[in-house]
Amino acid sequence: MLTIQKVNKVRAKRSKRGISEMIAAIILVIITIAIGAGVYIYVTGLVSHNQVKNALQITEVSLTGGDLSITGQNTGSLTINSLTVYFKGVAAASATSITLSPGQTYSTVVTGLTATPGNEYPVYVTATTVNGGTIASPVVNVLSQ
Repeated sequence: MLTIQKVNKVRAKRSKRGISEMIAAIILVIITIAIGAGVYIYVTGLVSHNQVKNALQITEVSLTGGDLSITGQNTGSLTINSLTVYFKGVAAASATSITLSPGQTYSTVVTGLTATPGNEYPVYVTATTVNGGTIASPVVNVLSQ
């Protein structure tokens, strides 16, 4: 015959065992997440360290009476062999025989463009690097004067 005390002891043993199993499961999950985070940080550090930086920035741009004056810089780590300036999404000028080393700037004036004073127009530059890759500057909106 079961008494109330025996039933309470059995319940107490079951609840203690259940709590310790839950704590063990939580600890295992935390350890798994920590290991996964460590592997992720290690791998992303390796990948970003081994990447070649390719960047092209437009530093100055103006548009006056259909003449686009643009200055930019090779902020990447590879030499650039050619540049193409785009105005309103269309190639407006190209330089195919250049050597623009990392850190160097370039300037050009593109003439004969059709632009309405007071309107903004998108301008960007694409380039080909020594390893054959293509990079592009961010699009800059220029206000026609």
